[in-house]
Amino acid sequence: MNHWVVVVGLRRPSYERHLGEPIDNASALCTCMYYSLTTLSTVGYGDFSPVSIMEKIFGSIIQIFGVTFFSILMNKFQDIVVSGKGGGDGLNEQKLQQWFYLIRRIKNQPNGSGNDIEGSLKREIESHFRYYWENDRREVLLEKKEYFDAIPHWIQNYIMTKFLFNDLIKRPSFRNFFDIGKEFDSNFVYQVAFGFMPRRFEANADDRFILNEEGDVTEIYFIVRGEWAIGYNSHENNVKGFRFDEEYVYDNNQLDIRDKKIVIAKNYKGYGYIGDYYVFASKRSEFEYMAITNVDSYAIPKQFMFRTIFTKFPGLHSEMLAESFSRYIKEFRRPVNVKKQETLNRYNKNH
Repeated sequence: MNHWVVVVGLRRPSYERHLGEPIDNASALCTCMYYSLTTLSTVGYGDFSPVSIMEKIFGSIIQIFGVTFFSILMNKFQDIVVSGKGGGDGLNEQKLQQWFYLIRRIKNQPNGSGNDIEGSLKREIESHFRYYWENDRREVLLEKKEYFDAIPHWIQNYIMTKFLFNDLIKRPSFRNFFDIGKEFDSNFVYQVAFGFMPRRFEANADDRFILNEEGDVTEIYFIVRGEWAIGYNSHENNVKGFRFDEEYVYDNNQLDIRDKKIVIAKNYKGYGYIGDYYVFASKRSEFEYMAITNVDSYAIPKQFMFRTIFTKFPGLHSEMLAESFSRYIKEFRRPVNVKKQETLNRYNKNH
């Protein structure tokens, strides 16, 4: 509107020329913008005010329509800011407490146990969900998905792959996973990005095991921070006189690993992904995968891969299974087998 006022040469009529004219178009545009913003924001400094008839008409239009539009715009902007700053935490917290309340109701039923959730377990559940809410990059999009679906697909793709998850998708450590899917179908990366969910494993006896030997594997983990390791159960107690690894020195925060007779075969630091072969082959974990320090990661659920990704891209499953098996042998099974053989050789030498 400001530009239109200047371009069309909106000037005072002859009987108002005594009020003066702007020096040039640039000055007129600057003055109009300044007046409009102070009026729309309801600040109204008063250093500029309508004098002529045309100015009063223009000012009235701004006050009637402009302020209303500006208020709506600011409300929308505030909603976006609040969402981005975790404004949904209160609602999430309410849902969590409702969930705890439901459990208390169940335990009070005739067939219920009558026991409430232990305080330590409740704190772990709360800690899990708070970390999830703070690090879920998809939350705002999923809450207002009708807005997201209304924008062009290329913008959706940019938001998911170049803005929200670019650090994962472009990470060299994860390249094998994304490249095999991208070569199969260019839309793979965009679709799989919707499956990322934040996960954290703390370096303590209760929470450090990412995958357990012979345990079910329901997620693929993309580790982005922390030190972690792969190992195996030595079954030391089953062999008389067997010491599983006398050379490895366990830190004070790793004593629970030692007590469980787990041999650490290889240590890793930072980026890496695990569980893909187990998920694609529907196999249980062959080894122990542990957090040595606190580990931050993003997980893709097995259910999401099979029900969403492999349904949309028939034939992709066999290709990803073959690639994951090859990587699994090289990066995980081979180092563990080498460690096992070294341990057995040392045992046989001493006996």
